[in-house]
Amino acid sequence: MAALGVALFFAPDIMLHLRADYLTHAGEVTTYTLPDGTSLALDAQSAVALHFSPTERRVELLAGRLWVDVQHQDTRPFRVVAADGVTQDVGTAFFVGQDKNRVDIAVTQGRVLVGKQGAAMQTDLQVGQAAHYLRGGAVMRDPAVDPEDIAAWRYGELVIRNQSVADALRLIARYRRGPTWVWANTAGMDRVDAVLRNDHPDDAILSLINGRGLKLTHLPGNGLLITSGSR
Repeated sequence: MAALGVALFFAPDIMLHLRADYLTHAGEVTTYTLPDGTSLALDAQSAVALHFSPTERRVELLAGRLWVDVQHQDTRPFRVVAADGVTQDVGTAFFVGQDKNRVDIAVTQGRVLVGKQGAAMQTDLQVGQAAHYLRGGAVMRDPAVDPEDIAAWRYGELVIRNQSVADALRLIARYRRGPTWVWANTAGMDRVDAVLRNDHPDDAILSLINGRGLKLTHLPGNGLLITSGSR
């Protein structure tokens, strides 16, 4: 029973490794050149599978976040599939991120068309525009964003805009080479707007919890435990 429990616990990670053509680990941000010359940047804890054929170039986002600068000398359509939606390049560099059942898209250059798989309706996004969709839901436009903020993790910055403390801590934890546990009630705390360094995640966490009544404890194995200050 113990062996079965261990197998079930690690099964999702094993399947991800088997499916992925490119995969990054905690604290690892890597740029790849795809077979067509497209530049693909993968954020920490991300994975993609490539499906290139004579008629299309398709990148399946299995986990995490990516940014692509598409090579346009190749005339085959270039698409990024995430959950049950498709983002199609129209002369573009763009970002796609997947977190649980939500997928976010933002454009740094050119245009993309975003739609649900099999649907005729598509949402046209241009530079600085963003949208998201939930699995099973429609594509929804989001407020415009500064193109410089899009996928800023490519050059070591972590841009956090109007996020809860819990979500911000979870985002920073992607860049730590060790486990991070949050054992504190962060509900009701001011939302986070900050630009931090993702190559110094522990400093980013310290900056985030400063003044919020949270305590940081270092544990063996490079672990971090974040608790309420009264604990």
